[in-house]
Amino acid sequence: MGLDINNNRNVIKNITKKDLHKNRSLNLFTCMTVALSVALVLTFLLYGFGSAKEKLRRLEERPQVTYEQITQEQLEQIRKRPDIRWAGGSLSAGSAKVGTARLVVFYQDAVMAEINDLKYKGELPDEGMELMLPQDYLDRLNMEAAAGDTVSLDLGDGQIRDYVLSGISEAPSKGGGIYRIVASQDVIGMLTGQSSEKVDAAVDMKNAADMSLAEATEKAARIGAEYGIQEDQIQMAESFFNQASVSRIGIFTIVMLAAVAVLILLSAGIVIKNIFYISVAGKVREYGQLRTIGATQRQVHRLVTREGMVLAARGIPFGLVLGGLMGYILVPKGWEWKTALLCGIVCVLFGFAGVRLAVRKPARIAAKTSPIEAAHYTGYTDRNTGTKNLMRSLNPSHLGVLNLKRSKKKTAMTMCSLVLAGILLGTICTFVVSYKPEQVALSQFPNGELQVSLTVDQGYGADTSQSSRMKNMAELQKSGLMTEVKEQVQKIDGVMQIRPWYLVEIKQDIFQEEKEGSINGLEEQDFELLKQMNYEGPQTYEELNEQMGVILEVGSNSRLKEHPIHIGDTFHMTYCDPSGQEVVVEMPVIATYNQILWQQANKVDYGEIPLSIMGSMLLMPVSRLEQLTGTDSTYGIEIAADPAKTQTVEKTLTELYAESGNLNVMSKQESMDAYRETMEPMKIVLNVLAAFLIIFGIINLINTKLTNLYSRRREIAVLQSVGMTKRQVSKMLSRESTVYTAVTIAFTVIVGSLMGYGLQYAMENALMVPMDYMFPVIPVLLYVAALLGVQFTLSAYGTRMLARQPLVERIRQE
Repeated sequence: MGLDINNNRNVIKNITKKDLHKNRSLNLFTCMTVALSVALVLTFLLYGFGSAKEKLRRLEERPQVTYEQITQEQLEQIRKRPDIRWAGGSLSAGSAKVGTARLVVFYQDAVMAEINDLKYKGELPDEGMELMLPQDYLDRLNMEAAAGDTVSLDLGDGQIRDYVLSGISEAPSKGGGIYRIVASQDVIGMLTGQSSEKVDAAVDMKNAADMSLAEATEKAARIGAEYGIQEDQIQMAESFFNQASVSRIGIFTIVMLAAVAVLILLSAGIVIKNIFYISVAGKVREYGQLRTIGATQRQVHRLVTREGMVLAARGIPFGLVLGGLMGYILVPKGWEWKTALLCGIVCVLFGFAGVRLAVRKPARIAAKTSPIEAAHYTGYTDRNTGTKNLMRSLNPSHLGVLNLKRSKKKTAMTMCSLVLAGILLGTICTFVVSYKPEQVALSQFPNGELQVSLTVDQGYGADTSQSSRMKNMAELQKSGLMTEVKEQVQKIDGVMQIRPWYLVEIKQDIFQEEKEGSINGLEEQDFELLKQMNYEGPQTYEELNEQMGVILEVGSNSRLKEHPIHIGDTFHMTYCDPSGQEVVVEMPVIATYNQILWQQANKVDYGEIPLSIMGSMLLMPVSRLEQLTGTDSTYGIEIAADPAKTQTVEKTLTELYAESGNLNVMSKQESMDAYRETMEPMKIVLNVLAAFLIIFGIINLINTKLTNLYSRRREIAVLQSVGMTKRQVSKMLSRESTVYTAVTIAFTVIVGSLMGYGLQYAMENALMVPMDYMFPVIPVLLYVAALLGVQFTLSAYGTRMLARQPLVERIRQE
């Protein structure tokens, strides 16, 4: 006859309620463990899905198609379509330099201004000589003006004219010297000398992120045909669809998120199982008494399981709130209530399932222990009373170690949880401190800290096609401008060395369609390095120089898998001769190399590869390249400066060339800062995870110490009754914690750093992410300090807690 029949069916519920009320401290830590684990899982799920959603939302705000040179009437018709999210008109005049400032002048209507999040006071330029100037450009000119004022300006065409200031924008300068000026269509026409009645319409189609490029192209052509727009007026944003396919959550990402969730719940499950294991060991006699008055094994099992479920029900809501808050803070623009709700449901199910599995073993122990066994149950798994060593040291330190050995399973579970948190902390922090996104900049500055390179300043209304760029670049290289620059730079105080690099703008049809590109000039001093990169072809620079042809890099472009090129194959290459005429030649491939495989195999830093090899997938000996084009192919120079004078050299270069429309000055430090800034969000997420793990490990250690302390009060009282002092009790408790802490630290340092190195190696080889292995000294020291602090604090707390309860009273306790 079951206990529920003796009384009523609510008896298990009532006993559970009273039992939970009696052990508030342990229940609090159990709830915290459940809450933290659910919060951590939910945070990662929301971050994973939110990041993807944020990217897709950003893409959805971008146009997928541009209808060039259409009328305002055609634009309005497209806007009214139900399958179009928005359509905005714009028109660019191009850019020009005024002093050291570069002005980008363009027209945009109200729709484009809203899409571009343009903040301004006044009105958008509408007609006549109306302009909208950025506030920082007015500050640069030391000009005080307000909307409606007339200002006299040179917009870069050499003419000072009066313009009506329709408004003032808050758009900051890009790169410290590029200013975006909104103008009316009339001003655009005046600057370009071309008709400005028609505009370029950027169009955002609904559900475009779910379309393929082919589907979107077909739809764009169908829409254009309805309004008399020709196919040659339609330009598709191929990058949109490439990014959309990458941004969607794939199977691999889902598997990774699931793996992280399982790992976190496993760690939490070990903690919860350990808590209940110790709790059951301390209350087996109570369960035995219940069995004596009629409780069945199933009812005792239900009692322990119900305690776990009640605690889970209390902790999970807090975890959901905390996890949801963290997920929103990390990616607010990716927040979606539907996703949050689904992820929350998954976390609830996983949370209850994890707790149920965690308490399963302790519940079975409680249920299977008979009333007679319960009378002398101690909770220690090793019941072998024999010993090989009859002489044992019973000092406090040894007693602490012996206590850990008495219940090897409990000790192992506690150790596993602490070690798992430590290993994950070591792995994550190793990746965080080793990943140096700014190292990408080293690929642009392998031989110096500064660069001066050619740039084509075509001015307002100029042709911006590749053909025009090729022609203008050929004229610049023919002019000998870089020769003058090299002579000037070498005379600057602080310049230690300069090195030119060579490049020619071209068009090529390697992939059966003509595309813009470039070809690098290979110097003899770099040929030996090139030969190490899985090189196939002539074995000396002289042999390479004897024949006309290119060297092809076969590892950097994935399209080479679809269109494989081998030595002896040919393709068409177009370049400009000194007169500016385009020349088409059939160019053979005389050698190949694979820089990517070589980098992966040799773990070579980006900064060790010269620009003559890094800059393009097509190479040619410098002398052959200049023989082919008939002009100097120098594209830029790298400048190695004295570290103490680098800033001075940079300032001098800026003064010399910043106002030139055909020269560009770049700094390694600026590039490194830009790359570093782009990767800050990812590092923040990983640091949040590391903080979670530190808190998780600390709570686990607190759980272990407190549950051990509560369950061993009577045992410690017996030891004190035979002469153990308070100091010895403290020493015994400290030794137990020291073992846990020492093992955790060892695994964190050794295994965590090794796994971090493995992660670094995998990322560097699989994704070509630049990394420089570093041991995470500060995070590990913080974790160690936290564990030691908790250890000593709880040892002192335990000693005081025992002192508050009389010795006789503790001995009488069951």
